Amino acid sequence: MSDKDLLNAAHNSVAYINGRVYTVNKTLPWAEAFIVDSNGIFSAVGNTREIVAAAKAASMVVYNLKGRFVMPGIHDAHVHTIVSGSGLLNWAQTGYDVTRDNVVERIKKAACSCAYSHVYEDWIFGGAGFGFENFDRSLLDKDYPDTPVVLLGVGCHDWYTNTAALRRAGYDVEQGEVDPIGGKHELRPDGSLTGELKDQAGNRLMAALPKPAKAHIKRVVKRAIVEMHRHGVTSCQDASSTEMFLTALSELEAEGNLKMQFATHCLYKNEWLTGEIQVPADKLILNADKYQSRHVDTRFVKMMMDGACAPSLMSHSDVDDNGMPDQSKILLPNAAELVQRFDARGMTCKIHCMGYGGARTALDAFKSVREKQPGGPRHEVAHCTRVLPEDYKRFKRLNITAEMSPSGFFDTSQSENMRLFQYDFERMLAEEAHITIGSDWAHGLELPMFRNTAILVKKIGAEKVLEMITLAGAVATRREKEAGSIEAGKVASFICVDRDLTHGDFQNAKVLKTWFEGEVVYDAANELCDGARPSCASCADGGFPCVYEGPLPKGPVKKVRGDLGERLRVIERTLQQLVRNQETTGDRPMQGRLLETQDILQRFILEPKNEAQAQNTEVDTVDGLAAMHSGDVDSRFFGPSSNIRLLNIVSRATSVAFRTARPFDGLNQSILEESITRSQSPIATTAVSTLTSPTSTSPQMLPVESRAVYLIELYFSDTGTMFPFISEEQVLASYYACKDKQFSNIRHSLLCLFNAIFAFATYISAMPGEAITKCATEADIYYHRALAARASGTRGSNDVEQVQSLLLLGLYCQGTQRPEEACTLHGLAVQVALKLGLHSPSRLNQLQGLEREIRKRLWFGCFMMDRTLSMTLGRPPIIQDAHMNLELPLDASLDSLLHTTGQIRKYNETRQTNTSCFFIATLKLYKIMGTVVQKLYGQNLDEEIIEESGVQMQDMFLIEEDLNSWKMGLPEKLLLQPWVNSGSRERPQPPYHPVFARLSVVTQLRYLNIRILLHRPVLSHLLWKRRTRSLERNREKNFREETWNSSVMVCQDSATKIIDIIHCMADSVDLLGAWWYSVYFTFNAALIIFGCILLSLDTRHDTSSPTADLGADPKLFSELTRAIEVTERVGKDAKPARQVLAILTKIVKICLRPETKTSLGTSEGVAIGTSFNPQEPVAPASTCMIDPLESSTQWWGEENLEELGDIVGVDPGLISLMTM
Repeated sequence: MSDKDLLNAAHNSVAYINGRVYTVNKTLPWAEAFIVDSNGIFSAVGNTREIVAAAKAASMVVYNLKGRFVMPGIHDAHVHTIVSGSGLLNWAQTGYDVTRDNVVERIKKAACSCAYSHVYEDWIFGGAGFGFENFDRSLLDKDYPDTPVVLLGVGCHDWYTNTAALRRAGYDVEQGEVDPIGGKHELRPDGSLTGELKDQAGNRLMAALPKPAKAHIKRVVKRAIVEMHRHGVTSCQDASSTEMFLTALSELEAEGNLKMQFATHCLYKNEWLTGEIQVPADKLILNADKYQSRHVDTRFVKMMMDGACAPSLMSHSDVDDNGMPDQSKILLPNAAELVQRFDARGMTCKIHCMGYGGARTALDAFKSVREKQPGGPRHEVAHCTRVLPEDYKRFKRLNITAEMSPSGFFDTSQSENMRLFQYDFERMLAEEAHITIGSDWAHGLELPMFRNTAILVKKIGAEKVLEMITLAGAVATRREKEAGSIEAGKVASFICVDRDLTHGDFQNAKVLKTWFEGEVVYDAANELCDGARPSCASCADGGFPCVYEGPLPKGPVKKVRGDLGERLRVIERTLQQLVRNQETTGDRPMQGRLLETQDILQRFILEPKNEAQAQNTEVDTVDGLAAMHSGDVDSRFFGPSSNIRLLNIVSRATSVAFRTARPFDGLNQSILEESITRSQSPIATTAVSTLTSPTSTSPQMLPVESRAVYLIELYFSDTGTMFPFISEEQVLASYYACKDKQFSNIRHSLLCLFNAIFAFATYISAMPGEAITKCATEADIYYHRALAARASGTRGSNDVEQVQSLLLLGLYCQGTQRPEEACTLHGLAVQVALKLGLHSPSRLNQLQGLEREIRKRLWFGCFMMDRTLSMTLGRPPIIQDAHMNLELPLDASLDSLLHTTGQIRKYNETRQTNTSCFFIATLKLYKIMGTVVQKLYGQNLDEEIIEESGVQMQDMFLIEEDLNSWKMGLPEKLLLQPWVNSGSRERPQPPYHPVFARLSVVTQLRYLNIRILLHRPVLSHLLWKRRTRSLERNREKNFREETWNSSVMVCQDSATKIIDIIHCMADSVDLLGAWWYSVYFTFNAALIIFGCILLSLDTRHDTSSPTADLGADPKLFSELTRAIEVTERVGKDAKPARQVLAILTKIVKICLRPETKTSLGTSEGVAIGTSFNPQEPVAPASTCMIDPLESSTQWWGEENLEELGDIVGVDPGLISLMTM
């Protein structure tokens, strides 16, 4: 090669610098930088100074690793590519918890949700769980009499079929079949087949399954490769390679689309695993070399010695008391002969062994071959789940690889059944065996290697595990000279991880980026959908279908407009610099998460709906949110329990962080001063509405009968289930009585109640597919009619109806962001209730049945609304605990009480679900909430109560016990967890019921929100202390650090759970309740998370702080972006949701790392030769991360610091959304 060619080659290389590179090379275990040439080969490995010098000389592109942990790509020693890719693309997945009762429903749902259907012609093929108790084909035959249905069990060793599938495959369904060696046909008492087949009994079934088209097999392979890249796998051993698989690999290789290094183990016999019959059985093995290519090594064979040691199978071969294998379960009695034949061709044999007898028989075969043919290739025993003590030393002696898999079963403490898997890594290492690790990735067996191997770190150490999943795999596949470690001359397949794995935290590790031969093939920051149509970039690159869920975006994404964003610009820059300050201290995991949030954020920047909106920058004074201050402050009071006060504390605490911020890169002082100097905000033009209605509103106007009855029934099937203090039967009876009188002389209180019900039903339930703003417009018509009916007088009024309608109107005002009206209406309801004596036990004892129960529930309804308003607005409660002396409501529906009194159910033929248990549970919970406000927030009598007096920890502990007791006492109906995957639920679930599923979600969200309220004083106190930390530090040293940490973590954990629950349920809005509750919970949780982030950033380097060891969990930043997504999906076009989005977007942008302006800080780098500063600083020692292009800096002026806290002051005119 000429000097010019060498220069061009160097110029086309990429230099990677500033990394923490674990090479898995014992000669040089750690490095900081390396160079990858244009052929995807490491050409140099060293420290940053050396690589930067080489890069300068050749004008290379430079990639700044920014201190992240880098290691060689993972080698997975055991995968099933076709099975796994098909499971992701075209299988009907019924779930691991499928049962006799739900199997048909699951199949129907799963078959319709497959990305690709009819892959197997008219057959339905899918996945099931670990064994199917008492399965019989009759379960499927009724719904699928002619369509073949096959469900594959976890691990791919058992099948569950219907009669049509058995007949298509040629089984004798009625007379049964003779069990083959290593297989079993489950039989009915009469000898006919049940439809359950195990191991070798499935050969005929899988051979009969129609074969997918070649184009689809390529699609499946590409999808599987994408998934492996996502988990950092760059090379693998496919353990069930077939002719159609090798053909697909060859075509992908020829197209230049094969981005994975494969060692393909062609399968000998065992059609049950591949569905492919080879005649003779070794035909493909002997002809595999024609598929050999750059990325496909076909010198490998796979054989099955025995079955599986799963409890439902137990087809593995163990040994007797004399150590002799159980020959009845040995599938390869001629193993030595087969191994010798393939060994002579230089082919590595991987033999599946899951029992003591299987492993011993395989080792005996290898011994026999080595005695006759010494020096052949290294063979493998796959799985090594059960190895006799005396057999461990034979691995090294015979030069056999101990391939340990499935890695997902290494933690045998997961269940009692896992005890069958006896992986002894310590013993294997002590005998110096060569060990590799495989995921056995297939149906039900997980791929993530870091999580799967976390259990091993404590046993054998992180560095040994890292060697097993990288270099050891290269040795096993005869590629140790070209792969497996980061060394000059080896292929540049490597990964970037969010933490230093040598410290041992494998469980939570996340792959940030994967390179295959120098090319980025996976980037976590780009994993989310980019919204391109018809296929997003991620799906297009992966070659799999792109399915969009939810509404299409309307128009281009635009930025938030208005003075608010301009005034917060300086704060964003300041806190961004603070975050960057943290990153330079070595906290690398957070950095990756910060970069990820950028893509998510761009999807949720608010866009004006039309030109008028785009130009309207005034702030609505009644938007229902805690928002940024934008004008004069009114005189309304907001106590410490309100979100207004919380945001104020968070805002003030933020300014303290600015005092410790490092210099800004190239920040212009004039820009700084301009941003800090606030211009006068425009005065809000929307006046606070009052309890009056437009003069044109007529309370006598009612919708047509069909519409009116529909709205009444809709209300009671939705909102009415949560507020059971109105009888549906009585309302319908009253409506029809009015109809009989041609709606003349109707009581005003009844008109008010009708319209309040119509308003609620229209706003929440009547038009689920319509925009929220449209629903609100129509609902407000009914709301104003209700107000007009009440304002027109008290003619013929019923006092109970007045309380009912006032409570409903107050609740409606909570949801439509009229907090002051809600307070006024609630006050009126309490006045009327007191006048009626609803609070008096003796007065109620004079009544009976339905009337007594309604009045009792109305008083409890007043109490619950009072506690809600007290908490959210920070106001002292109106109703004192001493006023609550009534017995709890009955656990019965009001209409059932109506029936027991002898009144006929004439108008409501459908028996409504009794949800009184929810009402009672909420009442008990809100009593606890009232205690929280009283004990920890000083009954909201003073704004500064928490900050000045500290936190009463004893009260907090006692209330926590009350909360736990309340939770333990919840009725079973309210313990459903529809937001949790069935396999992850904490406890067995009661029977599913859609109404109680929804109420369970609401109950859990309320509980978590009140738990935050309970522990929030600690977070607020610590944030407030930041303002005077220099004065109070000595006193802080005496705080009980563990207690403080615990409360902060409770807040953080509860907030995260709230966002996660709503995120999981966002596409099932019928299970979430009214949208504004979800938005409120989400917004409150996001404020808590942001407060935790601020606290952790501030205390990370202060070991004297009570929360110094908390750290900023990178997941918190992800939760903030989730909060944005949740608000956008749930709140849709509602103005309060848009304003929440604006605030959350600002918060996330504050947390984002600023885009580096230097060439080394860009995502892919630029040519150094054109960018180097001749005055570049001298590089520090090789252990430091450097930036040769560090810009000049400038400090914040001390005179500006005091103003920073005021920029995000709170406008009490923009107050919190209400919750029930």
